[in-house]
Amino acid sequence: MTDTTEGGMLDLYSFLGDFVKKGALETARREGLYGRSVHIFLFDTDGRLLVVRRPKTKRYYPSKLTSSAGGHVEEGESFMEAACRELREELGISPPLTHVGRFDVVSSRERTIHHLFSATLSAQRLDTDPDEIAEFTRMPLSEAVHDSQQHPWRYANPFKCALKAYDYYLGKRMWVLDFDHTLFNWYGFKKDLVHELQYRLGVPESTVHKAQVMCERSSLYSFESHLQTIAQVSKVDLSAIFGIRDQMEGRLPEYIYPDARIFLEKLKRSKQRTLLLTYGEPTNQEFFVRKTQIHDLVDTCEFVKKKSEKKKKMRDLVRKGFSINIVNDDPTETELMLTGRWPYAFVYLVERPNAKYTRIPHCSEWEVINSFDEIVL
Repeated sequence: MTDTTEGGMLDLYSFLGDFVKKGALETARREGLYGRSVHIFLFDTDGRLLVVRRPKTKRYYPSKLTSSAGGHVEEGESFMEAACRELREELGISPPLTHVGRFDVVSSRERTIHHLFSATLSAQRLDTDPDEIAEFTRMPLSEAVHDSQQHPWRYANPFKCALKAYDYYLGKRMWVLDFDHTLFNWYGFKKDLVHELQYRLGVPESTVHKAQVMCERSSLYSFESHLQTIAQVSKVDLSAIFGIRDQMEGRLPEYIYPDARIFLEKLKRSKQRTLLLTYGEPTNQEFFVRKTQIHDLVDTCEFVKKKSEKKKKMRDLVRKGFSINIVNDDPTETELMLTGRWPYAFVYLVERPNAKYTRIPHCSEWEVINSFDEIVL
């Protein structure tokens, strides 16, 4: 929970998170810039929050109660990396973290963008740093909120703001999920379709791919049009191809990635809000979503014709005050959704076999994961 960098200088950023310069707090106030910090709420297995008392030697908020851990984000760090580092330095632990949301504190003492994280504390021993933690206690979250309201002078101001943010984001977190390649194994499905057409009807793989290109060029791509074009190019009876279509339709639920299904089931049990947002020919997308039965595991499904419409939807969610977590396999598509940098979204990029994995969207806090199992709810 370092107060400032050496010499009272801070790394200063724009509201959207772009590094601008090093400077003092006075510079931040004068030029409308911000420092960056993290707060971590640690809960024990009984749901009690670990509350820390700052040492009396601290420049800011001496002897005040504050978050379980926290501090400034160093230059070149993401908020997640900073949170992990602060936990190691202050408490000697490295638990999996959940991103809760962003809140800003602007006062005579600071101008700071804060990101709040949470984690569950195991029974392991805490190796506390005496320069950062004078003592700690555990209390129910409701008690911490109530006491901070009744006796506000006992608490550091950013911690009081963090308590309000945590309560707010509990009901305002939205998971925005991509479908193709993220939840649905499109490559596996297409591979099996090619196999069925090739070995049951003698349709060459090259014909399947040629038909797909023809459909995409005409802007009419859908599963139905793809099969019809295959019949046209290969001279195979359409009814025979549709017979394979009917067989493949019955197997579509099998092509939802197992880790994705488990993750969605956990989300549903946790009652967090979910939006399946996918683009393409709407009728085609709706067909696959319905046949895979994935719509039963999400709150809302929306189908848009253009990637740019995803960006509009994201803006609508932000205006409604949601803290957004995006899960997608395609960093280019994700960056387009968040063009102009996005201060209220956290991105999980899922690395899938054969996915178009080209670059990381610099417009948001992000984490690359190999499996949905790595996301902590």
